[in-house]
Amino acid sequence: MTYSQSSQDDIVAKLLNPKYFERVDSFKVSGNQFVQYSSAANIRKIIHSNELWLSNVRLMNDASEVSFGLERIFNYITQNHNLWLAAINGCNGRNDAEIIIQALLEKKSLVLNDTYIACFSEHEKSDEKDGKLSMWRSYGKNSKCPAALVINPSKLLQDASGFNAFFCPVDYSDKIEEEMNSLLGRIKDNQDKFVGVSQAKYINHIFLQILRIAVTFKHPGFNEEKEWRLIYSPQLIDSDYIDEEVEDIAGMPQVVQKIKFENGCVKSLFKGASIKSELSQVLIGPAANEVQLMVKKAFEKTMSECNRNDAMVQISTTPYRG
Repeated sequence: MTYSQSSQDDIVAKLLNPKYFERVDSFKVSGNQFVQYSSAANIRKIIHSNELWLSNVRLMNDASEVSFGLERIFNYITQNHNLWLAAINGCNGRNDAEIIIQALLEKKSLVLNDTYIACFSEHEKSDEKDGKLSMWRSYGKNSKCPAALVINPSKLLQDASGFNAFFCPVDYSDKIEEEMNSLLGRIKDNQDKFVGVSQAKYINHIFLQILRIAVTFKHPGFNEEKEWRLIYSPQLIDSDYIDEEVEDIAGMPQVVQKIKFENGCVKSLFKGASIKSELSQVLIGPAANEVQLMVKKAFEKTMSECNRNDAMVQISTTPYRG
């Protein structure tokens, strides 16, 4: 998740989700970048429009992930009801635990139907030449030519609280119940630190942590992806900086959420960053040789139009199996 570094929100966030800050620190030290895999057509649209697109979770490669995660959370709360009540209500004597459960029940359909994500992978130094084979397989099967957008990580890791979206790593442990145990344990162990937090803010923080757990847990078999997700749910927490529009993607019209970086307010939130300015490389994925060459030529022209001739456009040497 993305937090500023000085508010009461940050103190609460660090108590509830310390692993996030550990992952961010580890990522910064690694020197890795972020990469987004998609079709070459979509990657070019993102660069040309200077927009970051978020798609509905229902259109994920495995759309059952989120619904299954929510069901496991509900089952956990049912089976550990007394522990849930003691931890959530212990610091203030209010009935916040039941309020959160009611909110989860009421907003379950919104989480499933109105949550949008943009997926990124950690782009390691070993990936710079060719990208990840598993990602090319995922994004190349429905595309004549896949591509990957490699970007500077620093802006995604800085404060984006004004967006009312959050950015966090995927957890490949598949141990949702253990994570819920840890969350309640952290709440119980730090009850004195929550005493001065308003009821609305306290409930919102815990609700968002549960949403994070539901949306970011994944089977260990996908660990190679090293995925991070930018998550936004407009009917839960709306944003003035994210616009809802319809785009045709792979022949299917769909609602997408767009962060438009040409907007001056958005630039101020990201300190002047944009897709174009933070772009460091475009990788052309496995495809027929003549297709790769034509796509490379198109991206080089796009880079020139964006005044980013210094950004590398490179063809992956990963073998094409057509």
